[in-house]
Amino acid sequence: MQWRQVSAKWRSVGPARRAVVAFARRAGFTERDLHDVAIGVGEAIAYVAEQASEKGGYLEVSYRILGTSLEIEVQDSGFRFERDASADMPRTDLERGVGMQMMYRAMDQVEVSHNGLRIRLEKNRQPKVALRVAGPGGSSDASD
Repeated sequence: MQWRQVSAKWRSVGPARRAVVAFARRAGFTERDLHDVAIGVGEAIAYVAEQASEKGGYLEVSYRILGTSLEIEVQDSGFRFERDASADMPRTDLERGVGMQMMYRAMDQVEVSHNGLRIRLEKNRQPKVALRVAGPGGSSDASD
């Protein structure tokens, strides 16, 4: 499992997103999947950073390959120490913006918990497809 702790500031979104995308690239995800991962993880980090920045804390971004899926978790590093029974209640205002909709569309699974201070994402790795291109004198194979 890869893990990063980043400041709950907007400038932290880009470097953390790039680290997760680079990890997914090394794991063999397609360019289309990498684009989706960049959107999903960027929006998750931005959302949790927005919620956590009130406290001026840090975010934890962890990511790993689980079977054929990339699992990403973004959480406020301090929520565990301030947790109460209401922390497990889902928020009703999470679909307030385009960013959340983009995250849900880009990723295969999205779980939001702890009043938006923890977001778990999953993206399934798509197999690379071999394209068969027929030419004038026969055919040739090309890979994505």
